[in-house]
Amino acid sequence: DVYDKLDVSVTPPDATHSTVFWHSDNPAIASVNSDTGRITAVSIGTTYIIATAGGITAVCEVTVKNPTVIPQDMTLRVGKSALITYTTQPANMSLVGATWTSDNETIAKVVANNVVIGVAEGQTPLTVTTSDGVQAGCTLTVLPADPNDKEVEDINIYGFDYVPASGAVPLKTLPLFTGQTYDRLFAEVLPADATFDALLWVSERPDIATVNQDGVVTALKQGKVNIIAVAGGQTKVCEVTVEVVTVTPATLILKLGTTAANPLTATVTPYNDPYDNAVWWSDDPSIASVGGDGIVFAESVGETMIYATEWENESACKVTVISDVEIAITPATIELIPEEVYNKLDVTVTPRDGIDAAYTFSSEKPDIATVDEFGVVTALQEGTTKIFATTAGGKQAACTVKVMTGRYPVFDFTIAHPTPSTSMGITWLDPKPTLTWVPIPAGMTDAELAEKIDDAADRWNMFLQSIEPRPYFESLPRNDMERYKVFKQIYVGDVGNLKLDTPKLDYESGNITINRYWPESDASPADIAGQTASLAKRQTAFKAMVEQIRTWQAEMQASPLWERPGTSGPIQNLHSQMGNEITYPNPLTDAKLIDRENFSIETLLYVILPVTETSALFEFYFGVSSFRLPTSPT
Repeated sequence: DVYDKLDVSVTPPDATHSTVFWHSDNPAIASVNSDTGRITAVSIGTTYIIATAGGITAVCEVTVKNPTVIPQDMTLRVGKSALITYTTQPANMSLVGATWTSDNETIAKVVANNVVIGVAEGQTPLTVTTSDGVQAGCTLTVLPADPNDKEVEDINIYGFDYVPASGAVPLKTLPLFTGQTYDRLFAEVLPADATFDALLWVSERPDIATVNQDGVVTALKQGKVNIIAVAGGQTKVCEVTVEVVTVTPATLILKLGTTAANPLTATVTPYNDPYDNAVWWSDDPSIASVGGDGIVFAESVGETMIYATEWENESACKVTVISDVEIAITPATIELIPEEVYNKLDVTVTPRDGIDAAYTFSSEKPDIATVDEFGVVTALQEGTTKIFATTAGGKQAACTVKVMTGRYPVFDFTIAHPTPSTSMGITWLDPKPTLTWVPIPAGMTDAELAEKIDDAADRWNMFLQSIEPRPYFESLPRNDMERYKVFKQIYVGDVGNLKLDTPKLDYESGNITINRYWPESDASPADIAGQTASLAKRQTAFKAMVEQIRTWQAEMQASPLWERPGTSGPIQNLHSQMGNEITYPNPLTDAKLIDRENFSIETLLYVILPVTETSALFEFYFGVSSFRLPTSPT
């Protein structure tokens, strides 16, 4: 049940905070709309609805009870009939499905659940049971028959066209369609001068068909129900059968331009008798039309519903119209490069004289490749699309168009010029290499394309030289001072002369060690704690560079150049060269490090990393190398 709104007033009316907000102390029993105060009963029990405004509250106690039926005590004479009277709480409570019974049918009997007839003098309880189990009762007192009354002996029921004293045949059955209203039934009470209070009409199953006290019957759903006329102590039944129209078949598939071999049929359920008076119509006559005889014609490809209607009852057949042709396209796949034109796709339609033999071309992704009305395909940019040939009836065939990559890789870098440091060693700037993909010019051959990729590999090697502070010479001067000068000024590629701190020469071992340190490190190389902090930065930067190179490698593998004849060798070579620079030196593994990416500064200080076992990138970031002098000093 719903209570529309509680009345509430705020004092004073012009209070600053006068807006009222509602809430329930127990919404499981009764809920309330916080803005409107509308209350909805949820379950049996008691709760409080609270109104709040400006911090002030007011409370209303709400009790939710079971719905109830309250029959009223009745008095009736023998041989008389009456409707059982009652009230309900709430007032709009429905008693559809409720059952009325008499505890003593020798005193009174109940007809069609809500009409009672007095049988013999006495009293008996009447009980009602609702569909959800609620029960209530009243007392019926039956008085002796009035000796002046003339008893009703019989009742006849007639149809709407009944004419009194015409000798019409009584109506015992009445067929109706769902939704149909029959206006109306007539009842003849015999003898004509019989005494009765009122002629009553009742339905045994008001969920199937109802009847009002004027005898108007309304069919609601398929089934059978007794409509009963009651006068005095007599009853008469008219059986009403509520029928539905069913269309068969339920589905139908037709080829475009054809007529169904057999008409649709409408039958009446439950009898399954043919029904010839149904009104036929199509939901979309442009797809399938239907004649008054139920014959369907396929107009165009698609789906629609064909209906048979009687009164408010209708049934339908789903009609699917399909193409009458088959279509094929060749070739099934073509590969192009951007701006290349393919002339042209071949299409075969069978039969050629089919009603929808004409076809049109279209591209699934016209930004990748377009097609004109003649089947000429023009490639625009890298990607895959489908070119469709479609008949007027919707039949399709497709050609897959793969536009090969329109790009080749170009590698470049910014030289990392060193600057002097306040501590030992030098400061190295972070290198900034780039790999971009450049559109392939129209007409470029695979040989020219391979040369471009080789150029990228050459630039990669130049990048490695630019970050590689190794002494490069074919022979060392024998003079100690000249040898010192070689290591004082080291020439590396096109970077120029690099100023290094005085190298540490160990004349007994013949080794020379060159130390390089991370930018922004203020710690002395001898300060292990400071080096640990700088090492964390070095590892972070190195990992970022490794991930960048791995991304470039993935782009290469995803490129069609990876397997394209004439270009696969150069691009796979560049891929391999990059991979060589992102591996960790073996000596770190030999030092039994579990995770080579998390080695410590102590590892780098005390584990010898020969030049032949490190990469240029690794040495650039971690900066410890040992070089063997080719000759011993004199």
